[in-house]
Amino acid sequence: GKAAKLAYNSPYGKMAQSIGQAPFANAFYASLITSGTRTKILEAIASHPRQSEGVAMIATDGIYFFSSHPSLDIDAQTLGKWDEAVKKDVVLFMPGFYWWEGSGLRSRGCSADGFAKIREQIAQAWQRTLVSRGTIADG
Repeated sequence: GKAAKLAYNSPYGKMAQSIGQAPFANAFYASLITSGTRTKILEAIASHPRQSEGVAMIATDGIYFFSSHPSLDIDAQTLGKWDEAVKKDVVLFMPGFYWWEGSGLRSRGCSADGFAKIREQIAQAWQRTLVSRGTIADG
């Protein structure tokens, strides 16, 4: 799976390249791939029962819903199809910084190394906030 994904992503990267030597750069093809992906994401939002209210987060090439999407064509083995995985205890700290139970810190657009050092402190502070508001019981 990962090798295939990288094999497909590499040609896109070469087409979208704009720094240094870019003999395979093709802004037209790169923009078609990007717009096609964004169109699929928007179609998924529009066809979800809660539409935009059902969206937790949108990533570069994926979308996180609060509940399962009942009509997406899910087939993780086929290129261009959707795959689905349930995540527990998701923390969307801010755009581009998130994690869930059993995962490491995820980040988009910048290094998460510095943020990772304070992740546990943030989680504890959030837990205290929920307890003080009565949202969850202490313990």
